[in-house]
Amino acid sequence: MVEEKFSWDKIAQAYAELLSKFSIYSNEDKPMRILIATPILPPQLGGPAQYAQNLLNEFLSLGQKAKVISFGGYLRFPSGIRHLFYFGALLKNGLRADLIFSLDYSSVGIPAALASLIQRKPLVIRVEGDFLWEKYVESGKGKITMTEFYSKGLYQVYPLSNWLAVFTLSWADFIAFTTSFQRDLFIQYFDLNSQKATILDNVFEKKDGQSVPYQE
Repeated sequence: MVEEKFSWDKIAQAYAELLSKFSIYSNEDKPMRILIATPILPPQLGGPAQYAQNLLNEFLSLGQKAKVISFGGYLRFPSGIRHLFYFGALLKNGLRADLIFSLDYSSVGIPAALASLIQRKPLVIRVEGDFLWEKYVESGKGKITMTEFYSKGLYQVYPLSNWLAVFTLSWADFIAFTTSFQRDLFIQYFDLNSQKATILDNVFEKKDGQSVPYQE
């Protein structure tokens, strides 16, 4: 019988190995100081909240120094103001970090990119899901696949959001996607450097005591 579950230790180890390439202590026996930017965190509900919390716990168990700053704590403020306050929090905590690890490229990714730019801190972004496509679908303009959204140029309906996405992704030192499908779309339509875009499996499953990438 196959037991399937998230193998957080394996996921965190994969990300730690990636992040270490951009740490000033990559060749030394010292813990990394990782600043994690996340949209939400428990007790807020949702997969992204639990993902961030579990990743933080595993980083700490690996001996790294990690801290999470959640955008969810600023949602009580108007749009724009909350982004400014969140940006300030990243700047403050970024002073004691070696690098910034953003768990999206929009709500927290944009402030993270600006903080990285000002403080000259390496920035690694994890991309799962697509803010622009989701924004279009949720606006009621029509049901459309992500491929169609980009191939028909509909992402240009949001020129400012699109420009900010291009800036954020272009500034990042490295981008980790969970699917080759989305990585290839972003390389094509955001003109990403393929050398700084990789695939890191999001889920692992246990088979006969071994952790292997999850297969749908």
